[in-house]
Amino acid sequence: MADLPACKYGKKCYRKSAAHFKKFSHLDDENSQDKGNTSVEPPAKKRRKDENQVETTSGHSKEETKPDKIPHEIIQEKFGINMPQDFYDLWELCKELNPQSPQDALKEFNLELVGPYDILSGKKFQATENSGSLSLHCRYFCDPPEFVTVLKGDNTVGLHIGYYCDNPEDKPVLVASNEAKTNYEFKVLGDNIFAGVSNSLKNISKQKGATEARKLKEKIERKANERKLHLEANPPSIKARNKKVVAKTFHKMGIVVPLDETGVGYRDLQISNAELKRMLTDIVNDNQREVFLDELQDIITRIQFANDECDYGMGLELGLDLFSFGHEIFNRKATMLLTLAYELLGKSAFGKVVERHLEQRDKNTLKKFNISKLQARVVELVAVEFHATIKEKLSRNPTNTTRNVDEEWITLKHLRKQLKKTIAHQLYNEI
Repeated sequence: MADLPACKYGKKCYRKSAAHFKKFSHLDDENSQDKGNTSVEPPAKKRRKDENQVETTSGHSKEETKPDKIPHEIIQEKFGINMPQDFYDLWELCKELNPQSPQDALKEFNLELVGPYDILSGKKFQATENSGSLSLHCRYFCDPPEFVTVLKGDNTVGLHIGYYCDNPEDKPVLVASNEAKTNYEFKVLGDNIFAGVSNSLKNISKQKGATEARKLKEKIERKANERKLHLEANPPSIKARNKKVVAKTFHKMGIVVPLDETGVGYRDLQISNAELKRMLTDIVNDNQREVFLDELQDIITRIQFANDECDYGMGLELGLDLFSFGHEIFNRKATMLLTLAYELLGKSAFGKVVERHLEQRDKNTLKKFNISKLQARVVELVAVEFHATIKEKLSRNPTNTTRNVDEEWITLKHLRKQLKKTIAHQLYNEI
């Protein structure tokens, strides 16, 4: 071995070939291992720090993602979603559009890459170490556990776009959008993120940004054609899924559950969505609350019988509807129904997400624009202003009180409109 040329890597050599060890000497390695040993372990592969490190915390400890993990694995572990190839293809396109900051490549069109894209950009997080620890990152108030946000749009309405999965182990089945500060309904944009972006660009006004939007759409179309992706909002895959939907839900995505040849797997709630919404509204408004709570409990009791007979979809439907309705009075029932339904359906990962979500629904993007709070503030301020104005009028002219009051009510109609605008602006800034 001494007559052989020395390997420039010495004891750090990563080659495993026996022929290599016959041609080169590894003198500085003789004391640590046999000369003919071919099982030299390669050094851990070094990866770019901005591609694979995610900080997590548990108590006061921090853990960086192991260096042998790739972004795809990190995203699946932390977000609980198996991202499709088109997710990464959009990132590559954005790198071409803006090499310095791919996440901002679509900002001109009021779209920003967020959520799992933060992993690709090298962003670090403070999170728990358990699986799905980033499941609330960029999650909005009405986002069901099946939905993961990847694009953020107009903040004034809470626009966000993401993937929707029927099963946590499978890849997403569609891309949808929601305006979190408007309602809980989702709109299907297609079966891939390119369709989501392309269909979102249609909303850009002709007066502003139309030329740039057209150029971007052309690039998206070229990339989609290369990948053989559909850009229409209702491609064959969406039509095929629609046939599997067993129940329409408040959020409009519907539910898909396995059915056997006799239809076992789902049982109807025996109440329409409109009737259920009225019932929940009456409960919230304390309009014969006990009566309607009893009716709701009757449905939950029937769900328990349905679960005993393997019709697990019934509990999933009501649980998602209570979740979408969004009032805290239903949080416990929604948690109970959904965690059990997901467990019975073999989707316990979704149950963990919804449990975390409902525990922290008043934080960050999980906040909801509370219309009832706005109305209460308006009534309160109008009453105060009315009282102060009447008091001032009466102090100047104690007579003819009725006429003064009538005049002030007319004046306060305009005042109330102004107060609504002012308070709405204040509440929006608080969110």
